[in-house]
Amino acid sequence: MFEKLVDRLTPATHRKDVMEGGVSREAVEWAYRLLLGREPESDAVVESQMEGNRDLGQLRNNFLSSPEFNDRLPPAARLQLHGGEPPNIIESDGSPELLARLFEHIHRSWHQFGEEQPFWSVLTAPEYRGQPEEVAIDRFFASGKAEIERFQKTLARVGLSLAGKRTCLEYGCGLGRVTRHLAPHFDRITGVDISAAHLAKARALADAKESKESTGYISSRSISSTRFPRSTSSTR
Repeated sequence: MFEKLVDRLTPATHRKDVMEGGVSREAVEWAYRLLLGREPESDAVVESQMEGNRDLGQLRNNFLSSPEFNDRLPPAARLQLHGGEPPNIIESDGSPELLARLFEHIHRSWHQFGEEQPFWSVLTAPEYRGQPEEVAIDRFFASGKAEIERFQKTLARVGLSLAGKRTCLEYGCGLGRVTRHLAPHFDRITGVDISAAHLAKARALADAKESKESTGYISSRSISSTRFPRSTSSTR
């Protein structure tokens, strides 16, 4: 079936090249139509997809893993945790010297991501590479709403809710993709991240939005000595 799709979307003289070294404009356009149910928003987005995917397999996987595609799926079709997953073994102890080196490495890596690919480092879809178009940025932040809805359902399952909670500390806030949707539930929310570059971008984006929410962004380096309860997951 995949070979038939390649035959349909690529000229006979270029099929091998497209399979091994890129995707065609027509392939990208049909990926939008078949998987997202719409036309691509611009030629620039199409060209970004052509450049950002080495073959049709990567194009397919990027579209199938995109928040927009998953939002279109019925709940029963989405990947669900079944409760029988093996435990995650996380090494959390080490010498102060080792932990300091690891912390500094993570800080440098994420700061570089924040300077060079702030959006793509959070959601790795080609449309978020470099400086995304405004419509892509809107989709980027809109995707955070589903995270909050899932969080609220998780709380409700154990008899808890966000009602009456006044403050929130979001650890690993990135650009504030989820922070924006957490903010209406609290009097005060503080987003913390190890990347100063992500935080600077988050503040600029919040200012551009003229947000009235009481939200602050601070570097985790300034509170690195604070001990927090262990967590099994995080959301950027």
